[in-house]
Amino acid sequence: MKKLILPLLLVSTQIFMQNAFAASACDSRSGNCLSIQQVGNTSFSDVSQYGENNLATTFQKSRQTEPVPFWNRSLATTIYQDGDKNIAHVTQYSGEGKGEGNAQRAGITQVGDRNETTISSGEDTGRQGGMAIVSQYGNDNIARITQVAKGTLGTIYQEGNKNNASINTRSHPNNETHFVNITQVGNHNNAESTSLDGSWAHSIINQSGDYNHGSQYVENPYNQVRLQQIGNNNTSYQTVRSRSSSKHTDVLNMVTQQGNGNLSSIEASGDRANSFVEQYGNRNKSGLNNNGNDYGTAKIAQTGDDNTANATINGASNNVDIAQNGNGNIAGVLVNGAGNTAIISQLGNNNQAYQTINGSGNHLAIYQQGSGNYASQSITGNSNALSISQVGSGNNGTIDWQGNNSNLSISQTGSNLSYSIIGQGDGRQMAITQSN
Repeated sequence: MKKLILPLLLVSTQIFMQNAFAASACDSRSGNCLSIQQVGNTSFSDVSQYGENNLATTFQKSRQTEPVPFWNRSLATTIYQDGDKNIAHVTQYSGEGKGEGNAQRAGITQVGDRNETTISSGEDTGRQGGMAIVSQYGNDNIARITQVAKGTLGTIYQEGNKNNASINTRSHPNNETHFVNITQVGNHNNAESTSLDGSWAHSIINQSGDYNHGSQYVENPYNQVRLQQIGNNNTSYQTVRSRSSSKHTDVLNMVTQQGNGNLSSIEASGDRANSFVEQYGNRNKSGLNNNGNDYGTAKIAQTGDDNTANATINGASNNVDIAQNGNGNIAGVLVNGAGNTAIISQLGNNNQAYQTINGSGNHLAIYQQGSGNYASQSITGNSNALSISQVGSGNNGTIDWQGNNSNLSISQTGSNLSYSIIGQGDGRQMAITQSN
């Protein structure tokens, strides 16, 4: 192991730095070892290492006894490592003492296999926000970013197989924006992101390859969360919650999966909660739990074979749309409150569709085109209008309703048709059409 006690320089390690007062704490590694510690209003460091089993650690902290203009406050570090089994750690703290706190900037690039990166930034007031960027090229790499600041930007790019990426952001004080972006190119990769306590959160995960896993958890008043997976046997999970004392919040979360055997699960809550899932491929599954209030909507679109779609919606204005184009699809929908509209469209064979709604302005429609279809609708109250349209053979329809302004219709074209409407009360009107 080679140890560096500043100001010495190793041939394979080039350093530029300001305000460095110590460098030590290297462990027993066979490669080069470097530790940088900097305290001051403005600190910079730049490290390059080549070879295997290198370690680079940078610790930067602002120390303000008097207010300092923002242009004189900055913590910045970059680390470049080329080789296998290298480790890079960056820790940045700002905002101690008077003034607005320091802007934090950290960038790490690693080329090779089995490398590890950790960036931790923020503390105290963390006023000016943090930027952390990690790029890794190779296999079995790990990248972690943790940020606590007034507005953050965290980006991880990984190219290779069996890589792991995670970004955790939190605003302090809780009134600014998080930007999170993870991109992975390769197979068997894992990506996770968490954003808390800001006013806005923008979280994006892009994965290209097979057997990838992505998950996102966000709690902020205004959220935009997107996850895209291109490849086979991918999974994704999203949880998006709006927390605010104000009247309105916004939630937009989207999942796009292109490939076979995908699984998606979304949970969203807040005013104006809008959730969208698109799956292209075979044997896809999806779920959706959208507890929105005003102006919420949810849509699931599946193109492929053996798809399954679920939706559970409880809040106010609801609008649910499930579209399946393929064979052997199953869809469900369960809605409890207010202005509902629920539409299921299935183009293909052996489809099933279910809908249950209990409250207010309801409008339910099921359209099926194909063989061996089955449809069922149930409502309990208020302004209802239910329709089932089936084109194909071996169809079956069912409508179960209980109350109020009703308007029910079943249209079936094909052979082996059947229908059933079970009712009760109020406005009523019915139309049944069957033809071969």
